[in-house]
Amino acid sequence: MFYPPESVAQNWPQHELKLAGEEGRFEDEGWRVRKDGSRFWAAVTITALRNESGTAEGFLKITRDLTARKQAESQYTRLAREQAAREAAEISEKTSVISG
Repeated sequence: MFYPPESVAQNWPQHELKLAGEEGRFEDEGWRVRKDGSRFWAAVTITALRNESGTAEGFLKITRDLTARKQAESQYTRLAREQAAREAAEISEKTSVISG
């Protein structure tokens, strides 16, 4: 339910559970799907729940919505590129005036 169709097609949910079972824990960030079908950027932690003999009997999964952080990172990157382009244009303009 949380996974986009392309992740399901690649058996990603099963892969996460396999690794959590083998390692005891699995962490990932990626796109997930809300009940309404919209996507959100999420941090996922899956922990294997083991019995006294060490056999995994289930899993605990925590999914945190990191959409706001992802948007802030994208905006920061965009603004940094714009700033670099402005600075390059200013240097080019100054160089043109000096050599012209």
